[in-house]
Amino acid sequence: MEEDANGTTGSIGGLGYWKQNLYLLQERAPKPIPVLCTRKIENRPPQYGNEFHGLIDRVEAERMLMEVGEGAFLVRESRRSQDAFTLCMMFDGRVLNYK
Repeated sequence: MEEDANGTTGSIGGLGYWKQNLYLLQERAPKPIPVLCTRKIENRPPQYGNEFHGLIDRVEAERMLMEVGEGAFLVRESRRSQDAFTLCMMFDGRVLNYK
């Protein structure tokens, strides 16, 4: 195997295999579209902006994301874990939830 300028072996087109795959993943990723909350949230954490929706259930979050489409995201309070938040996003035609 050949070593590229960064010392990575298994290069494809001058890039390491993993770098090539990461680049392709970034290229096909949709542009992020925040789903903005239109209601006032009393205890909005300072690290979140208007993409924070407070305590909404998973079904409501999925409905909002599907209305906007690919690349849509929002943050909501987790119903299962106190003081935890869930990042919800529409990617590859599916809604994904990350706590």
